[in-house]
Amino acid sequence: MSWEEEGRTESHLVSLWKLDEEGAAVMTETVPPGDRSVLLHVDLGPSRVASVPARVDSQAAGGFGRALVSLKFAPAVFPMDLVSGRRERRAWRRQRPREKAAVLSWVSKNSTVTARVELRDIGGGGAAVVSQERPLGEASLWLWVGREGNEAGPVECRLVGLEAAAGDMHVVRLAFVGLCPIHVFEVAMGLRGAGAGQDC
Repeated sequence: MSWEEEGRTESHLVSLWKLDEEGAAVMTETVPPGDRSVLLHVDLGPSRVASVPARVDSQAAGGFGRALVSLKFAPAVFPMDLVSGRRERRAWRRQRPREKAAVLSWVSKNSTVTARVELRDIGGGGAAVVSQERPLGEASLWLWVGREGNEAGPVECRLVGLEAAAGDMHVVRLAFVGLCPIHVFEVAMGLRGAGAGQDC
């Protein structure tokens, strides 16, 4: 993301969280001035970068010295291939959550398995959790984030990786079937719910 400030161009690497025809949300350590137009530069692959003009719509503290900044696009400038260019889940950078409590569930032999898990990381395209239970690879999974009474979800997922962790635990790697809703990310990052404003 870049913008002009006092005759020079400020450029900063940001983590893209949400992207659609109306705007984007990014996690950044440097927040542009609210009265400034910015350019969001999105890497679409080898030798392809889309630069979209935007304005800062809102911002919220994201913890660890970062902020979640919402951007609005001008209606006529959105490149229509931009969202499809971000469907590759590995392109979404993962964030370390402030709220680690989560629940993962799936159907096994006509019954529902519900496992309390620890959220290890989360991004626009997926998440990783630590679980004692091993989910089934062919089943749809559902993830809730947050403590009981303040959960956000469910988000439909599929299993993309499973590896052994300490003891009898497993690291379960998930890909979201759709893009993760922004309110789920806000709970994970402590931006809403009981953990808001508190450090891990």
